[in-house]
Amino acid sequence: MKTIIDKCFKIDFFLDTNILVDYIQGENKKLVDSLEFLANSDFVTLHSSHYVEFEFTEVRKRNEFFRIAHGKYPPKDFLKEKNSFWNWLKQKFHKVTNAKNYGTKNWKDSGLDYLDYKEDIGKVIKDDIVKFKNQLHIDFDDHVLHEKLVHTACEIVLETKISREDSMVLVSCVLPTPVDYLDFCVILTNDNQYYNAYKNSKKTIDGILDKESIPHIHKFLNTKHIGNVNLYSSESIDIKSFWNEILIKLIKSKNKSSYLGHTIIPNENSRKRGDVWFDIEDKKKELFNSEGLVFIDKDLTQVLSVSKDFDYWQNSKCETFPYSNSKDTKYSMHPNIDESMMIKLQEKGILVFYDNIIDPHHTPLNFDL
Repeated sequence: MKTIIDKCFKIDFFLDTNILVDYIQGENKKLVDSLEFLANSDFVTLHSSHYVEFEFTEVRKRNEFFRIAHGKYPPKDFLKEKNSFWNWLKQKFHKVTNAKNYGTKNWKDSGLDYLDYKEDIGKVIKDDIVKFKNQLHIDFDDHVLHEKLVHTACEIVLETKISREDSMVLVSCVLPTPVDYLDFCVILTNDNQYYNAYKNSKKTIDGILDKESIPHIHKFLNTKHIGNVNLYSSESIDIKSFWNEILIKLIKSKNKSSYLGHTIIPNENSRKRGDVWFDIEDKKKELFNSEGLVFIDKDLTQVLSVSKDFDYWQNSKCETFPYSNSKDTKYSMHPNIDESMMIKLQEKGILVFYDNIIDPHHTPLNFDL
């Protein structure tokens, strides 16, 4: 059972068509494990769209027909390596009529006709869609096709070198309906060309989205090089540690205005008193008053909320807010919490966020007559 996490701490990932195809065809364990880890994280929601579902259906139709004709899926990036693909086909299958379309010219391949296999292929793809919902918790109906999506995608096609297909994927990510937006979204793709085209055109794309009052894409991740990790390589990685590190960075970025810092270990006397210490990290950052604090475990296993029934201390009590001390970024407090929570919050590295910062310039209304 998933823990209910406030929306502000959840990260929306949008999956490109190629990611979904690779997940279903199961040819890369690290990618499959990554998506299933993200799908089961309390801090993640996976998304895709009607348009991606449409593209996915076409790609899977071709790939399944190819598999029936040749006994395996077509090799990766074969369209970009036509010569090697052609040689591979000649060696393996001797007779193929059209390498470029890998059997989709007139939908005939190796003496087989797609129409003779359409029912079996159709069932496979419909089962794929159900698998996305059951295992990755993706509902394509959350991101529908609509006029504003098409209009904005056309603008991107005209103003950049991004293809019509990739433009539709991009806009369907941040604009699920004509009136709804994803204001902090991360796209996952394995398409180098798409990734590079987006990077080279980001300023233009952001300008087009601004004109339509649509949020920007927060992050565009290429699964072939996330930092120094390639999810398509044979090198093994700790999936949980890898993605938790990324998620923590994204959560802090999404909540940069409310991110306070991280907990530190108290000295022995302070620990016995039940004090909780934290470091706000940035010497220029001010300490504000708030309705409470939210603590997120460094392993992303727990979220703890504490009401503001305590004072902040730094040698003496912090009396006025915002408060800052560029020479010392460490503070203590003594919240009214049970022992198990206290022991947890005395660990090092737990993320600390404000829960509703109190505006220091706000003057309460006076209703006295």
